[in-house]
Amino acid sequence: MNKLWIALGVLVVIIVLLMIPFGMYFSYSNSFKLANNEVEAQLKQVDNVLLRRHDLIPNLVNTVKGYATHEKDVFTNLNNARNQLMQANGIKEKSIANSQFESALGRLMMVVENYP
Repeated sequence: MNKLWIALGVLVVIIVLLMIPFGMYFSYSNSFKLANNEVEAQLKQVDNVLLRRHDLIPNLVNTVKGYATHEKDVFTNLNNARNQLMQANGIKEKSIANSQFESALGRLMMVVENYP
C-alpha cells in the first residue's frame, strides 16, 4: 500500500511537471497573439491617419493657390504703383502716385503681419 502511494505521488509530480511547459506555452502563445492583434490595430490607425492626411492635401493646395493669387495681386499692385511713382513728372502726378504706392505698401504690410 505504501508503494502504491509513492507511485501515485511520483505520477502526480510527473503529470504536474509535464503540464507546466504546456501551460506556459499556451500562456505565451495567447500573449503573443494579443500583442500581434494590438500591433495590427495600431497599424490600421496609422493607415487611417495617413489616408486622412493624404485626403487633406488637395484642400491645402487649393488654399495655397488662393493665397498665392491674393499675394501676387498685392505684389503686382505694389510694383505698378512704384512704376507710376517713378514715371510721374508733375507734383500732382507724384502726389497721386505716392498715394497709390502708400496704399499698395499698406496692403503688403498687412500680408507681412499675417505671415511673420
